[in-house]
Amino acid sequence: MNILPANEAPALLGTAGKRRARQAARTVERLITSNDQSPQVETALALADLSLPTDICKMMEPLLSRLSYSMHKVALPLDLDATERSVTRATPTDGGHELYFVFIPSFILKVPDDVNKGAAALLEYLFPSHARVFALSRELEAPDYAYVMMFKIWAKRGLDFTVLTWSHVKSASELNDPGRLAAMLDVEMQVPSEGPRVAIRGSKSSISEHELGQVRTRLWAMATSSIAQEPEEYLKNLVAELNFPNPWQQEVIKIPGSEEGVRQLVAWAVDKGKYPRSYKGTFSGSSAIGAIIEQVVRRSGADESGRFFRMILTHELLGPGRQDELVSDYGGD
Repeated sequence: MNILPANEAPALLGTAGKRRARQAARTVERLITSNDQSPQVETALALADLSLPTDICKMMEPLLSRLSYSMHKVALPLDLDATERSVTRATPTDGGHELYFVFIPSFILKVPDDVNKGAAALLEYLFPSHARVFALSRELEAPDYAYVMMFKIWAKRGLDFTVLTWSHVKSASELNDPGRLAAMLDVEMQVPSEGPRVAIRGSKSSISEHELGQVRTRLWAMATSSIAQEPEEYLKNLVAELNFPNPWQQEVIKIPGSEEGVRQLVAWAVDKGKYPRSYKGTFSGSSAIGAIIEQVVRRSGADESGRFFRMILTHELLGPGRQDELVSDYGGD
């Protein structure tokens, strides 16, 4: 990430409260430069550099890039003294509104004592008027209620400050799902081009490369997030649910239970097309890729299963009987 100058002039308040905040800022700056080991110094040092740590940047950057934002570390002048604070700024490539991200250790947002809350209160004077700021804190699901109330007061004064739920951000990253992050940030997500379509052998249906990518991503996420089974065992058991004809089973058993193996499995299923006409099992009339996607639906939570359920119905990937059963279980439009 690049270090960019930031010449925005924060202008949020002009009241007597600013005088008190200026005094607090001088105190914080004095603590930062001291050699004291007190809790006050720990808090001051934690807020001296508010930019996102490298590992969190690596987690966020791919998702923000797909939302058409580029990330940079910038130095903002604190509108109380002559100091600066580093933050992370996400700039949209289409010229829309910028977003700011800050990292605040959880020990500060969990304990709103005079030291922590007083130091955090200085952030109100750091950002441009009407800025949108998102804070991240490792393993923090929600800040203490005292901070929630403080952020509401900031909102009335023109600063939109939100603490993101750590588990939600982490989940969006692990699933490589920019849509989840877009919902958290309340920004629009451009619908990606689906790319070329792949015909499913033996049927009139086809499926896009983009959709197949979603299937691969979800399959591997399911395999690696299983607590009871290793990925290889999880994928082996999933395939066993598909009742493939014997010759197919002899082929699929050679596919490794790895991320590359998932890619091979999806490509193999598309190439196989529909179950043979001689097949008389529960997947009669279904496609191999449809059977795999059905397992994704049945093994996912409500927030994930919907798009794969719609994928099956849109492309008619299951035989009539199997599809009716799925609709009965999961509902349909």
